[in-house]
Amino acid sequence: MLVLLIDNHPAVVKGVSSFLKESIPDCQVMSCDSTEEIFSLYTSNKPDIIITEIDFGRGGDALSNIQGFIKEKTSAAVIVYTSYCSSYLMSDLIRKGVMAVISKESLSELLSAVLDIISSSKCVSSQPVVAHNNINYERDPFIILNEREFSFFLSIANGCTIAELKSHYKLSKRTVNYIKSDIRRKLNTQDDIELTKIAIKYGHVQLNTDVSCS
Repeated sequence: MLVLLIDNHPAVVKGVSSFLKESIPDCQVMSCDSTEEIFSLYTSNKPDIIITEIDFGRGGDALSNIQGFIKEKTSAAVIVYTSYCSSYLMSDLIRKGVMAVISKESLSELLSAVLDIISSSKCVSSQPVVAHNNINYERDPFIILNEREFSFFLSIANGCTIAELKSHYKLSKRTVNYIKSDIRRKLNTQDDIELTKIAIKYGHVQLNTDVSCS
């Protein structure tokens, strides 16, 4: 059995690979650090199972790549594992063909998902990492913004001033204002207070209390 593991953290790749190979004797694991390669790697190697995170880089791009791959109706089973997934995103991924959405905190649940797929059982995650069914997660900044914008968004939500943003990101005041303006446009907000409210609404201030401009 061949597993394609997509993750850009070498330590995580090593840990998950070792865990799977120790738990499943005939398991082989190959890895890459971007969902952009998912089509070419599948075509070249025909993995049985694809395990991919959606936390790295631009979340929206990763989701788009995964969903595009699934639309091709390939035979590989896809498992998403993540440290952040709302009820909405989990339901959407499952509905579009992902076999399981697993919390990164639970390697045992990941192994169970793999074993269930091997035994041809239908496998879905019953425990989303974030469960607020009254929130429209299509508007989550994690999905809408690119990697740099999302980093800026977190910094602004945690109270960073323009001067601090300039220093931290080593950019001019003009560039900082341009990025802030683009973020506000994408999130349909007027000021930093609204950005902070959005961050609180989607749990990003709580989940990223270590974000700082220092």
